[in-house]
Formats: sequence, C-alpha cells, structure tokens
Amino acid sequence: MCEGCGCNRNAKVTAVVGAPVLLLGVALYIGAFVEGWRRDALMLVDGQTHFTVTVRGDIAHDDAKFVFYSNVTEDCKQRAETITIRQTYTRELFSVDSGCSLSMRDGYGWKGQDLVALGTFAPGGRTYGDFQISTSYPTWVVGVGQSTHPYSLVEEHKVVGLAMSGFLLGLGGSITLFVSLCLMCSCCQPAAKVDAREALLSMNQDQLLQVVQAPVAVATPILAEAVDP
Repeated sequence: MCEGCGCNRNAKVTAVVGAPVLLLGVALYIGAFVEGWRRDALMLVDGQTHFTVTVRGDIAHDDAKFVFYSNVTEDCKQRAETITIRQTYTRELFSVDSGCSLSMRDGYGWKGQDLVALGTFAPGGRTYGDFQISTSYPTWVVGVGQSTHPYSLVEEHKVVGLAMSGFLLGLGGSITLFVSLCLMCSCCQPAAKVDAREALLSMNQDQLLQVVQAPVAVATPILAEAVDP
C-alpha cells in the first residue's frame, strides 16, 4: 500500500511542469537582454568616404555616439583630421574627438579585419537629425546607443517579445512550483501525537459513564402477613 509524500502525484506533476517552464522563461529573458546589448553597438558605415548618419529624435539620444575606425594603424591623426561632419538641417560643422594620442586605441573586429579607432563624435542631447560626413580615406563607423540605429519594427518587436515571453513564462513557472510546494507541505504535515495516558483515561471515563448510566435493579422486600392461630 503506497503511503506518505511519495504518493502525492499532484505535487510531482506540478513540479515537473513548473521547473522547465521557469528555466525556459529565464533563458528567454537573458536572451532578450543579450540581444539588446548586442544591438547597442552597430556597424553603420562599412569602409566608405561619403555617407550620412542619423540621430533619432523620437527616443532619448543623450548617449548617442559615433566611433570612427580605420583599417590601418598608421597616419591616425592625419586620417582623423580629414573627417568633416556637417548637420544637414542647420549646416553646423562638427569635428571628431581624436583618440590617436591614446596609448591603447580601441579596436573592432569586422569581417576579418582588425579596425583601429580614429576618434568619436557625440552630438549631445540637444542635437539630432542627419549628419553628412566626408573623409579622404575609407572609414568605418559604429553607432553606440539605440538612437543612432535605424528604426526596425521587426528588431524592436523581437527584443520586446523575448522579454515579455521570458517574464510570463518565468512567472508561470514560479507559480507552478509554489503550488507544488504547497501540495507537498500539506502532504508532509506530521500526524498529531496522542498521549497514551490521555487515551487510557478517556477510555476509562467512557466505561465508567456506561456503568453509571446502566439500569439498576432494586430489590423490594416482601413482608409476610401475620396469621392468626
């Protein structure tokens, strides 16, 4: 005869279902975080000399930044000085903050090439829109920050979908495991201990009560009448 918590099939089933669902939810949520982090830095320009980059104004753009790269390590300062940046709307000119003086220049691996940084351009929180850029040498540009990336409905929905799916699955798995724990705890509650002396005393009291309540036969004496001689 099966007895004890090992026979609680409901607790086992909910635990077996809840654990994988919780793990899947956590994995999807981490995947959404990694995907968002991967898209934080995106290659925008691949070895061109005349191009346009954009800072979107429909979202926060305080952290917008463009990093310029070259495929050669020589002539860093000369290459950086040839970069001309002009805002399309205001026609305002900007320059690149050169990173050539740094002892350890930033590197970027791209299509088998080891690119080295020439400098950065950060428009600032109040400046957004299109920027026309021209340079005398092939240049690679990486956009840092979501506001520097072209809007993609598919990519946006992908990240949001992964995050929401992970959250809902994680919540469902947690609730399922909690239910399993409740079922297991209700099964494993120890039985109440009965004191042997109290049980014996209660039994004696019941027997005594039965004896007291039993009908008692009363003997009535019969008086003999005197007979006259």
